[in-house]
Amino acid sequence: MLEGWRLVVRKYALIERDDAASCPIGLWQVTAACLESLDRYEGPRTYTRVQVPLPDGGMAWTYTEIRIRPGPPAAEYVQRLRSGYADFGFDTAVLESAIAESGFTGAAPPRP
Repeated sequence: MLEGWRLVVRKYALIERDDAASCPIGLWQVTAACLESLDRYEGPRTYTRVQVPLPDGGMAWTYTEIRIRPGPPAAEYVQRLRSGYADFGFDTAVLESAIAESGFTGAAPPRP
C-alpha cells in the first residue's frame, strides 16, 4: 500500500499526493531504455515522471498528469483497470470509489 497517495480516475487512472489517503500499487522493474520509451509515450505535454518513496525505503517512478484530461473513462478502459486489480489481487474498494467519482456511468463490476 502506498501511503500519502490516492487513486484518481479521470479519462485515465493516476495517483495524486494526498496525505490522508493510500492506494495499492503494482511495481515493475524496468530498464533505462524502457523509461526513455515511456517518457516519449507519456510526455512531455501530458505527464511528467517523478520518483515516489516506497514503504520499504526504496524509490519508484510514476507519471503525474500535467495536463488535466477530464473523465469519465471509456467502458473498455474501466474493464482493463478492474482486470489489473484482479490480476494483482488488490481489494477493489479504492478502485470502485475512484471510478464512481470519475462520473463513469457504465456497467457495475461483476459480482463474485
